[in-house]
Amino acid sequence: MNTHIKKLALLATAGFLLAACGQSKKEETTVATTTEATTSAPTTVYSLEDAQKAVFELSSKSDKGTVTLYYKDDVLLKQESVSQFYVSKMEQKNPLELLKKTAQKTQEKMKDFIGKGFELKTDYKDDVFTISYSFDYTKLDMQKLNESIPNLNLRDDNTISYSDYKASLAQEGYKEKQTTATKENAVQPVQAPEGQEVAVFRATLGPEVTEYIVYHKGDTITKVVLKTHRNFEKFGNAKDTLLKQEKLFAEEDVKERKEKYRSVDGVSISYEVNGYTVTTIEEFDYTKIDFAKLKEIDPKSQLFTSFSEMKSDFENQAIFEQVQ
Repeated sequence: MNTHIKKLALLATAGFLLAACGQSKKEETTVATTTEATTSAPTTVYSLEDAQKAVFELSSKSDKGTVTLYYKDDVLLKQESVSQFYVSKMEQKNPLELLKKTAQKTQEKMKDFIGKGFELKTDYKDDVFTISYSFDYTKLDMQKLNESIPNLNLRDDNTISYSDYKASLAQEGYKEKQTTATKENAVQPVQAPEGQEVAVFRATLGPEVTEYIVYHKGDTITKVVLKTHRNFEKFGNAKDTLLKQEKLFAEEDVKERKEKYRSVDGVSISYEVNGYTVTTIEEFDYTKIDFAKLKEIDPKSQLFTSFSEMKSDFENQAIFEQVQ
């Protein structure tokens, strides 16, 4: 039985691993309001209006599954799942009957939640049986849901961990699609000036993303822009504090480095803040830089003038990938 049928069958028997797949219950809680943690509602009121979105996919020759998660901080707010089964390609005996019965059992098991935060729909057309269901955790009675689904693994504040559920999807083989939320640090296409070429090299180490944007004419580098992105979106309740600290650090660092290179033409240092991402930007215009003077100020500086040598160096480091 494939992953998607297993999930629906487990849901029908109240064992559906909504946010678990064997995960351990976390002790971490979010900041509570006046509501006690033992009530059915989350202790903090969440809204879908400012939620982030992530999409995950898993497919095989006989089926395709898409899971869309809406979350804020590390709190899962809503889950939408769509599973499509190509009946003629399924190996199970009487697959269409199996799918219909499983969906029917699920609907019966979850009937008390339908219209109260849970929805389920099925459709069969052109050999494709589609099962769609959603859980809106901002509307559901979480304690009652937890009684029906023992493996729900609620935290003490009656919420489900987004990061834990995301990890469980990865264990099942789901791959995250790039959405608005995950594109925050993505490399945007860079246009080269007329008569020049541009290449972008990227390395990701935890929450830090480093980009080298290299402009060149043939093998001669004309300009290098180094961008370092540090994103704190996934740090939960600590993200605001970490963002504030990083902004202060970036401001002081940029100030010091501007002073250091102020006598060198063609060098520019700055920073910018976009949401929970702080980006420092270093620009080196090779057409204006006095390299001898730069070497005096910073003896350890190593600026490649040959594009092929710079590209080779990135390849040798192994952590960089050419993305443009």
